[in-house]
Amino acid sequence: MHGDMDNAERCYNEALAIRKALYGDGDISVAACYNNLGQLMRNKKAFEEALDYCLKALEIRKKTLDADDLTIAASYFSIAAIYYDQGDYDNAIVYFEKCYTIRKAKLGDDDSDVKYVHDLLNNARRNKGIVDGQKKVN
Repeated sequence: MHGDMDNAERCYNEALAIRKALYGDGDISVAACYNNLGQLMRNKKAFEEALDYCLKALEIRKKTLDADDLTIAASYFSIAAIYYDQGDYDNAIVYFEKCYTIRKAKLGDDDSDVKYVHDLLNNARRNKGIVDGQKKVN
């Protein structure tokens, strides 16, 4: 499996180089490459690299898309998941909330993705000791 990840990383980096050469550093397709690399690094538990790639993807997306675009919500989700995996629930909550806000507004309460993000947000809050948006009192 590790060899598959290494091969995927090589392919993603090649795609990134090609897209940068063809379209420039700020193109939305470059952001997709960064996001893919970020997800790969998260799977490899290389969280610092994963976060760097996902933040680069978010920066490009924020410059090229509307603030409430679902692709930006996906970037927020990716970043939140990295923080969550590291146990950094403060930052995970911030980014899950941003993702949830966009997805809920665009997709509605009954959408499965909205429910999933809401569940992860609540898990992060519970792990942090926050219930219903308020700090738990012992």
